[in-house]
Amino acid sequence: MRYFFHLRQSQGYVIDDEGVELADGDAVLAAATIGARSIIAGEAMDGRLPLLSIIEVDDENGLRVLDLPFREAVLLECE
Repeated sequence: MRYFFHLRQSQGYVIDDEGVELADGDAVLAAATIGARSIIAGEAMDGRLPLLSIIEVDDENGLRVLDLPFREAVLLECE
C-alpha cells in the first residue's frame, strides 16, 4: 500500500504528493520515526529542536493511519 508522510511544523504544512510503498503498519511507524529523527538531527545542527512538529501519515485511500509527534521519536534525557 502507498503511504503519504505529511509534515506539520510551526512554519506550516508540507504535503507529500508522492508517497512510498510500504508493507504494513510497522514499516510505516519505522519510516516515520526515521524521518522525524532525520529532520530533528538537521535542525539540531542549526541550534533548533522541532519537538512540536508532527509527521501525519495517510494511506492511499486518504485515511489517517499515524500521527507521530517528534517528541515521541526520541528519548529525552535530563540531568
